[in-house]
Amino acid sequence: MDRGLSFEEDFPYIICHLPLLFAVSSLCCNSRSAHQPGGLADSSRWLKRSENHRNKSEKSCTPKGCEDLKDILQLPSHLAPRRGANISTAVTDGLRFASTTGYYLTTLRVAGSALRTPLVRLNAPDAPAEIYLKLENLQPIGSFKIRGATNAMGHLTPETLSRGVLTASAGNMAQGVAWRARELGVPCTVVAPETAPDTKIKAIERLGGRVIKVPFEEWWRAFETRSFPGVEATFIHAFDDLNVMAGNGTIALEIIEDCPEVDAVVVPWGGGGLTCGIAAAMRALNSKCKIYAAEVATAAPLVASLAAGTPQVVEYQPSFVDGIGSKIVFPQMLERAQRLIAGSLVAELDEVKSAIRLMAERNRIIAEGAGACALACALAGKASGGRVVCIVSGGNIDFQRLCEILAEH
Repeated sequence: MDRGLSFEEDFPYIICHLPLLFAVSSLCCNSRSAHQPGGLADSSRWLKRSENHRNKSEKSCTPKGCEDLKDILQLPSHLAPRRGANISTAVTDGLRFASTTGYYLTTLRVAGSALRTPLVRLNAPDAPAEIYLKLENLQPIGSFKIRGATNAMGHLTPETLSRGVLTASAGNMAQGVAWRARELGVPCTVVAPETAPDTKIKAIERLGGRVIKVPFEEWWRAFETRSFPGVEATFIHAFDDLNVMAGNGTIALEIIEDCPEVDAVVVPWGGGGLTCGIAAAMRALNSKCKIYAAEVATAAPLVASLAAGTPQVVEYQPSFVDGIGSKIVFPQMLERAQRLIAGSLVAELDEVKSAIRLMAERNRIIAEGAGACALACALAGKASGGRVVCIVSGGNIDFQRLCEILAEH
């Protein structure tokens, strides 16, 4: 990936135009179900809202308004990849948005692969909050990762793509990259940890991806170096990438459209790309809601790092919650989290299992461990009351493991 990006100057410019993105995203992503609410049958409603969003954006998201967002999003100089041009004249080269029209075209590119997922009420009237589930497990690959992967790869040149793509992933990002690589007809290589579940590995291979399984330390090193020995391809980072975070941020737009009065959003924290993408978009839309990360107790470096103020190494214990968790947080992702989120909530493994069972029993929803972590935190009352949206980030769980969890009491 191009490292000539500046988070503190490029990303504020990107997200201040996000209201424009959603109207087109809603139209395109619902085109397959035109008779459903929100589909093409309601195009006049979306276009009217688009115009309203545009008028508001022109008043509140001028270049000066974008510049003010630096206080929220900027990274210190030793963490920022590059200092770019002044925000008043800069147009992000990372996403190549030369104009509003360019932004629409980028939105169309993402919408061609990703779906606009539903937001549904959890059927649990005795819950400590009014809980809603954002069903990213219904994406074509079974997780939200298709958003960021499509957005990132959509801005690579044909020459760059011809060399193939490489990613490091426990399964979900790999499926997103492999899905898009198959659509583009380019080779895809995936570095996966030895603990990655067979369900995800087989899904990657069905999509045409080549999987290289390695020990956890070697897998994590691929994130840090953005490469893998012997593989000459463009690395698509699963979380520390502006294009990926911008793609993930479209989830926030859908939440605001469906639940404008949301009080809190709880997001599974793996590397931070999903959480920071959603949080940045919420801030750009002037939403008052709080954003919480959700971790599992057996691998929770963020909560320790936030408490210490610096990246902390924690003990990592592999579990069925394989889509999130690590030993440490990237310094730049910690910096973003410190500025963007209200804190990190931690769920025990048994709480995650209970959340999986509850979603299956009450809403007939299948979620993987990482996808149930946010709900586990909300059910424990850790996100306080009010309207709470939990991101069900994925549903790629081994069938045997799911049966075992459902059978437990």
